[in-house]
Amino acid sequence: MEKIKSKIYSIVVSLMYFFRQGIYLLNPTNGYFLVGNLDAFYLFAPMYLFNKFKELKDKKEKLKDIKISKPTKVLIVCSVLYVIVQIILVPNVNILRVMINMAKIIVCYFVMKYIKEYYNKFDISFICKAFSIICGVLLLAAIVLPNSPLWRHNDIINKYDLNRLQFLYTEPSELGLHAMPIILVYIFMMLNTKSFNKAVSYIMYTFPIIVALLYAKPLGAIGIGAISVAVLCVADLIINFSKKKLKIYLVLILIGVILLGGLALTKSSIYLRIMDTFNGKDMSNSYRITVPFTVATKSIMDTYGIGIGLGNAELESNVQKYGYLGLEKEGVINSYMNLIAEGGIFGIVLSAIVIASILKKSVEDNSSIKIALSVFIIIYQFMGTYFTNPLCWIIYGIILSDFDFKKKEENWTF
Repeated sequence: MEKIKSKIYSIVVSLMYFFRQGIYLLNPTNGYFLVGNLDAFYLFAPMYLFNKFKELKDKKEKLKDIKISKPTKVLIVCSVLYVIVQIILVPNVNILRVMINMAKIIVCYFVMKYIKEYYNKFDISFICKAFSIICGVLLLAAIVLPNSPLWRHNDIINKYDLNRLQFLYTEPSELGLHAMPIILVYIFMMLNTKSFNKAVSYIMYTFPIIVALLYAKPLGAIGIGAISVAVLCVADLIINFSKKKLKIYLVLILIGVILLGGLALTKSSIYLRIMDTFNGKDMSNSYRITVPFTVATKSIMDTYGIGIGLGNAELESNVQKYGYLGLEKEGVINSYMNLIAEGGIFGIVLSAIVIASILKKSVEDNSSIKIALSVFIIIYQFMGTYFTNPLCWIIYGIILSDFDFKKKEENWTF
């Protein structure tokens, strides 16, 4: 019965993982609002509380006997106090936005707690395989239907590729964010399996995801993913050193150099965007990297470390105030810098704690895949997405959990 429950749960989570942003299509005008506030992954927070109450009931304990961890108490108390501080001291602050944004941070914290403590409720190998299969099916559908919503059309920000694959995500970069962690897991399993057949199956399941990324061309995800793969390989070589693995990695380096050379010689759009990024000419990456850092720095100075108010970067008054730095109505599209610009000292401390915690756990577990996932999500959040994206907190939860990828690989069926 438990296996059936686990399988059903894994199917539901797989569908949530792939189609969680499909709600955007219901009302594209307010699509980003719907995606940011009605994310199915937020449901993990009440599920965490439900499980805790159920455990309390099973132990026949009373509500007053609930033991709240010190980090949870500190987060909630500091959050409430900081909301009060911003409401009192920040001029023209939108109080509702501040309260909602802080509430979402707390919800995301409980999402992370759920994954950290109840990771055994779902089958990660099944979720990876399901993602690959759905990706392959929709990839074929997208090729057959080039004018469908599966594509991002007339993407004028990316001047080299006006039509890019995005499936049912809000944009190609989101496809990249969802795809790269799966690829990292597959590569880790490929490097650590003792079965040749399994290694081949990992390659086969990775193939449709890589093809999808080539059509989507999310430069940030591909670039950060490449760095993460390199970190994964170096960490794996250090942790599980062998001459055989060293030879494999030397071959992989050679292949990587050849691929980079090919991109340069063919003047591919990815290569051209990389060059534009280094020259400061890529509008998308400039808005994700340069603008957030300058706006965050200036807002910290202007507010004496308090921040402009959680959720307030998109207000017209702030857009006008920092418009000369490049800020537009979309706000600060950079997870950590957005939190720091809006949350001031609170944002700096919270970001530092998150980064330090996942890196510390990765090193303590001596896990190359957790180190690679940490590197990926940290760098990615310094270039895009938003701090209350529950997917980021799910990745935090997996890293902070006691899940042993290497031990589980032996039981993975592909």
